Formats: sequence, C-alpha cells, structure tokens
Amino acid sequence: MSTQLSQRQKLLLYLISVAKEIENLYRLHLLTLLLAKRGIDLGYRFLDTGEAVYSPELHRDLKQLIELGLVEEVLVLSRKYHELYDKVYRVTQKGAKLCEEVSREISEDVRKKLSEEVSKFKELEIVDLIELVRSG
Repeated sequence: MSTQLSQRQKLLLYLISVAKEIENLYRLHLLTLLLAKRGIDLGYRFLDTGEAVYSPELHRDLKQLIELGLVEEVLVLSRKYHELYDKVYRVTQKGAKLCEEVSREISEDVRKKLSEEVSKFKELEIVDLIELVRSG
C-alpha cells in the first residue's frame, strides 16, 4: 500500500503521526516550512503572499491522505475567540499501521530530528510560528 504514496505523502503522514494531531491547516503549512528551514525538507514548495505561506502540493497531499482514510479531519471547538470551530488533523488507525512501515524507510537521524523539532514547535501560537518562519 505504501507504494501508492509519494515520498512526500509518506513524510507528511509520518509528520502528522509524530505530532499526534495538528490543529489547523495553516499550522501544518507553517510547521512544514519551519522544518524545511531547519534541515528536514519534506519536498514542498511554498508560496509567500506576504500575509501567509501556502503550499498547494501540501494541501493536495493532505486531501489525498484524507481520501485514502489515512488521516482524519475533525472539527473541534476553537481556542480562538473569533472562530467557533477549528480543524484538527490526526492519523487514523489505518494510517498508523502504514506509519510503522514508513518509519522503517526514514533514517533514524531524520526520525529523531523530526520528533525533536515537532515537540518544540507544535504547541506554539500561530503568530510565534509565523515569526520563526519569517526570521529564519
């Protein structure tokens, strides 16, 4: 089954798995770009509109992972005062099984660094992630 996924999609699935869940699509874009700037390039190109960064490929890959039943998109109550709900992305049980296989394809160094970086940045506020992306 993993042969159906591109290397990028496998790494994206693994990233979401390591994070346990990622609240908000924009956070996923920022986190992925920040990882690339820190030496863990998942293979996505980003467009910078001046106000936001966005990767059409990442959005497409995430959508495909959801369609394949490997990632789920769940609505949760938002912590922000101006939004009622936020979307959270999590690896499904089916995705978790595939992640075991995918993790064997990723070097131990990359797995370790990705895990360290994700734990550092996944809980930061969006404005702090934006600042980190813009500063470096």
